[in-house]
Amino acid sequence: IFFRFIHYVPIVDWLDMAQFVNARKLKHQAQYFKVPEWAANPTPGVRLNVLKEGQLVDKHEVDEYPYFLFGRLESVVDYHLSHPTVSRVHFALVHHRSGSSFVVDLDSGHGTAVNGAQLAPNTLTKIKPGDRIQVGNSSRVYVFHVPQPKQQAVGQPMISELAQQKLREQQEREEREEREREAREREEEEKKRQQEEREREEKEQEKLEEERMEQVELERLERLAKEREHHARMEEEERKQKEAERIRQEEEEQRQREEEEQRRREEEEEQRRKEEEEQQRREEERQRREEEERQREEEEQRRKEEEEEERRRKEEERREEERKREEEEEKRKREEEEEARREEEEKSRLREEEESKRRKESVPESKGKKRPHEEAAEMDSDDETPKKKKVSAKEADEKAQEKARAKDWLPIAKRLIQPLFASGKIGREDFKGLLSTTMKQPFNSNSDKINDLAELKACLDKSLAKFKLSKEEKRQQDDVFKEILKEFAKETKTKKTPPKGKHKQDEDEESIEEKTSKPTKESDEHKAMKEAKEVKTKKESKSNKPPPKSRSKKS
Repeated sequence: IFFRFIHYVPIVDWLDMAQFVNARKLKHQAQYFKVPEWAANPTPGVRLNVLKEGQLVDKHEVDEYPYFLFGRLESVVDYHLSHPTVSRVHFALVHHRSGSSFVVDLDSGHGTAVNGAQLAPNTLTKIKPGDRIQVGNSSRVYVFHVPQPKQQAVGQPMISELAQQKLREQQEREEREEREREAREREEEEKKRQQEEREREEKEQEKLEEERMEQVELERLERLAKEREHHARMEEEERKQKEAERIRQEEEEQRQREEEEQRRREEEEEQRRKEEEEQQRREEERQRREEEERQREEEEQRRKEEEEEERRRKEEERREEERKREEEEEKRKREEEEEARREEEEKSRLREEEESKRRKESVPESKGKKRPHEEAAEMDSDDETPKKKKVSAKEADEKAQEKARAKDWLPIAKRLIQPLFASGKIGREDFKGLLSTTMKQPFNSNSDKINDLAELKACLDKSLAKFKLSKEEKRQQDDVFKEILKEFAKETKTKKTPPKGKHKQDEDEESIEEKTSKPTKESDEHKAMKEAKEVKTKKESKSNKPPPKSRSKKS
């Protein structure tokens, strides 16, 4: 209990400061700093952590004495600080007997700051663990660190506490011995250095003394010789002293200039380093922009290549479709030619059969009846001819309907496809193929013209699906369809609501149109039939030439 009381509350009212501080330390530092009476040794482990740019570079142990001095004068201070803006004895760190610590700025040139706040000269400022001390313009920061006392568990026996206390005392004794050993080594080094300085000072003093004695002797002899020369010599000595003072002042100014130049060089070096970092950052930014630009160009090049590939693919598909369409057209032509050839052969066969019939009828019946297989062949030939005639009539009817459909709806289909042809989406061959395929569709089966128009639009959309139209092209086609639809609606409206006084005239016109329209349609169909009959008759006339005389009975 007594040890804990002494450890946490040091009682130094009746003790002399010399018991805690080295006498040589007090002697050398007395003229720079007056130690308060309440100063005492702190808790072991108190130190100043030195940070530079956020990194720990050094540790200053400040638990050996009640106070410590910091500055550039190595012969006086406890810790030497080499920065040019640090004064010879810059500031002091003092420990109170209660465990608190204080910082005192010793009227330094560039000041001392605690947590960014400047301290007033020769004023005690209390500091806490974790406070940051900044000296002058130095980039180093001194962080005050105090070890936390370990909490003892409640209910432990007194024996373990005493054992821990003894162990702690032993550790403190070992630490104290280590510090004393280090202090003795520092004192021995200090003694050696002071001894060397003392010897050097004694030699200089002796030299000065010899020079002074010689000077005194000369002065005595000269004073005896001439009083005037004595006064001149005194004046010369005064002049020399002034010159020495001037030289000393010049040296001091030169030293200050060198310090200022050193500080300026450091600032320039710092500025140059920052400029280099900025230049490097700009270079990296430029390289990054160039890399992005290069990637963008590569992406653009790749996109162009893909578009070119897509365009080539579409062109190849279009050519393939054209080729297929041409092949289908050729195939259709070949089929038509084959059909015409078969019809021609059938007609010639029929003519030969009729000729053979006529020859057989001219033969007397006494020669006998026909054989059964010959009669069956004739019946089969008779059955086949109407079918061929029906098929040819049906095709002619379809062609006539296609012509009639093209007459009414071909201009409208052209108007619907014209925007795509004008924009170059489809070529001339595609344009013609679309019109021909659309006119073959039976879209005009309704009695309402608007419904027929809608079916025509549906047929065109189905045919245009393979061209993959864009939204803009579809919109243009829809606009044309709407215009045509409006025109049809306007026509139907005018037909349904004729103006007054013209009913009879309109009825007459409608009847005339009906009469004229029907014959035109029928005339188209008859014209197609007539043309087909004329072709057949021409072929028959060519084939009705008398056959050559056969040399054998079979022919």
